Amino acid sequence: MRIVPLAADSMGARSMCTLVETEDCSILIDPNVRLGPHRYGLPPHPSEKRRRAELWRGIRDKAKRAKVFTVSHYHYDHHNPDAPSMFRGKIALLKDHKKKTNTNQGNRGRRFANKIRKYAKEVAIADGQEFEFGRTKVLFSEPVVHGVNDRMGYVIEVCVREGRTAFVHTSDIVGGCMRDQIDFIVEQNPRTVLMDGALSYMMGVYGKENMELSQRNIVRLFEETDLRTFMIDHHLLRERKWMERIPLVFESAKKHGVKVLTCAGYVGRSDELLEARRKDLFGKRKRRSIRS
Repeated sequence: MRIVPLAADSMGARSMCTLVETEDCSILIDPNVRLGPHRYGLPPHPSEKRRRAELWRGIRDKAKRAKVFTVSHYHYDHHNPDAPSMFRGKIALLKDHKKKTNTNQGNRGRRFANKIRKYAKEVAIADGQEFEFGRTKVLFSEPVVHGVNDRMGYVIEVCVREGRTAFVHTSDIVGGCMRDQIDFIVEQNPRTVLMDGALSYMMGVYGKENMELSQRNIVRLFEETDLRTFMIDHHLLRERKWMERIPLVFESAKKHGVKVLTCAGYVGRSDELLEARRKDLFGKRKRRSIRS
């Protein structure tokens, strides 16, 4: 099994798009990439726009060889309603837009499904289902909340399994504070996980309690599975000092022999947290005065 993160916050734009290649099948997970429309009261910097375009070209290129596309929910950094033709000849495994959703995502999902049906070879509801492609299995969780409550709707996690090797992509569980979000991962006993981290750049909304709970639940993965590589990205990588937010994770990872990486680090690149650096990119960060 080959796991290739194609776009992520650590690579400069909002995304969790990942290509998984097995002997029998190629699966493209959540194929899109977006930019935060407002951060620090500033719009995206031109360097962010260039990076988003670069990452999208990479997704389009890799999409050509993928057989299966999956969409975990209908936020625009996880699906692209403006590129339905990308699904031409593909098998589309989608979050159910009629059940366990909110009004906004339900409407987006309905419109998206109608668009891609003109192109896709097959469109199927993925929630809680298992699909086989040769010796490759693609399993989906039942819907779990997008974060710590259902205000933002629901997402589905996905596990790709080839023989004894499994990879789990969590989508937007926002740090994994809820038991069912983590139970699905533990049940799959993966060797590699890509998890979206906590909403630490919005601590006033997310809360210190949830930050601590997220860490404890990640430690549970290290203790109860055969995990060896843990990628953490997305929300957590929207602040530069993200590593300081999860000291328990790094401490436990060292104890259990788990490698903790960002998506950029996994593919051998340096982290480029462009959104977190937006003030610097615009030259808006206040400089401390130096007294003589």
